[in-house]
Amino acid sequence: MNVLRKISISAFFLCVGLYADAQKVVVAKSSVYASGFSSIASGKYARSLESVDFKTQSWGGTFGYLTKPSKDIAFPVAVGGEFGFQGLGSGSVDNQTFVGNFRTINTAYWLNAVARYRPIYWSSKINPFVDLAVGPKIISTGIFEQLSQEESIRLDGKTSVTLNTTVGAGVGMKIPNNEGKTIYIDFGIYYQQTGSTRIVEQNSVTLFANNEFDFREQVTPLNNTQIRVGVTWFR
Repeated sequence: MNVLRKISISAFFLCVGLYADAQKVVVAKSSVYASGFSSIASGKYARSLESVDFKTQSWGGTFGYLTKPSKDIAFPVAVGGEFGFQGLGSGSVDNQTFVGNFRTINTAYWLNAVARYRPIYWSSKINPFVDLAVGPKIISTGIFEQLSQEESIRLDGKTSVTLNTTVGAGVGMKIPNNEGKTIYIDFGIYYQQTGSTRIVEQNSVTLFANNEFDFREQVTPLNNTQIRVGVTWFR
């Protein structure tokens, strides 16, 4: 049983039986959320990073908007979109010209369609939720020359696109306030599974004396586990 299935099953049992009558549910048609996360690479992707002594941990963030597709605002499922970004680290360049300061910067972005199961009650100070998301993930490697402490220019690079499927579960803790707003601090664990794609191998870039770059490529999924901490505002 893979990790994605284990998280899905755990999330299902976490939320079974939470749906109550409409009189007790928060009257909110939509919500906005933002989170930061720490990510750990897994599987083949983790092994490829470890083989070149590159760290498997990275950081990122997400921003999303959700709305309920049903006219019944007590409906516990909301759908919407999420933008996410992830810094995949900075690598070295083997500079054979011995002139200039060069490095690689690796970044990922995604734009996902999201479905979230989360019944919210006025009286609940803690409530669970489950997310399912899918969409394109863009992996970008740029080769930069550092001209000064404040300025750098991109000289070369590679961009690839793959499909990601993300599933996660967590709990929210209500933030007390005197304005009647419904705001939760959220803690969740997510697993992001991607298709295999061709990327630049970390620390494989070489700058030759004729000012041409060369680098090795590898085909790998970019599966990772994310620990997210964020805030959701119900509107």
